[in-house]
Amino acid sequence: MEGQPEPPYSEVKILTFAPGETDLTYVDRDQFFDIAGELFRGHETWIIRTDEGQAGCENALGAFTSFPKNKVGGEIFTMENKIPAIGIRLIARKTYFHDVRNGKFLARKGYLTKRDGVIVLRTQDQFSYVRFADTRIDTSSPGRVTTGWVRSADLVNPFPPLNKQ
Repeated sequence: MEGQPEPPYSEVKILTFAPGETDLTYVDRDQFFDIAGELFRGHETWIIRTDEGQAGCENALGAFTSFPKNKVGGEIFTMENKIPAIGIRLIARKTYFHDVRNGKFLARKGYLTKRDGVIVLRTQDQFSYVRFADTRIDTSSPGRVTTGWVRSADLVNPFPPLNKQ
């Protein structure tokens, strides 16, 4: 891409990080894996660019690093649907999906494991309704989305609190 693509993009500095082993939060992260970058937001398009490749799978979700810093470039994501969400959370320990039947939460066979990332869509009692997209590529259905209720106590907010000045 040459220069700023149309429509103009707003630019936000980002920092990717790997959650720590003990409590999965930003504070407990392994700073060795911190990578700075930018998020460019257009009306329905987001572009992510990092200053270097990601650890482990590096660019499994796209090429984020092959563009000069004075150019907008990176992996382009286009909005398909808006999903009203409460936030992003990590799974703290193995937790089962639940369904609600006759007002009771009943466990299903499916479960999430520690470090899985989910989007929280709503909460009720001691449960949160989450959306999980499987990022593994070595499965018969990569990208499969699963929704269901999990125990809210099994969720961790990995992000640092906002500084209020």
